[in-house]
Amino acid sequence: MPPSSDPPPAKHAAPLPVTTLAEARAAIGQRVSLVGKAQRTKLAPSVQGAALHVYCLGLEAFGAGVEGEQVEVRGVLEYSSDFADVGSPPGEIRQGTGSPVWVLRECSVHVMSRD
Repeated sequence: MPPSSDPPPAKHAAPLPVTTLAEARAAIGQRVSLVGKAQRTKLAPSVQGAALHVYCLGLEAFGAGVEGEQVEVRGVLEYSSDFADVGSPPGEIRQGTGSPVWVLRECSVHVMSRD
């Protein structure tokens, strides 16, 4: 068999940019990048983008002074029910999210406004 003329697959392909909900749905399970405002939440540090809100799993917090800044986050995108509250009785404080949420696993952060 003759050698393939196709280049070998990239080990670290560039992440797919996600700016819309349709792009997010199409990119589930893939490495993506999202630009938005850094926020502190109970579940994990998070980013509010133009079309969706993502939680950056694996991070305790963003660095000092990052909250409220414009950031780019990269990671593997999932739409997860892992954190949904499935059984709190009426009137009790919820112990999870109200529905599935967007999360990034292996999340890394770049502060854009500090460049």
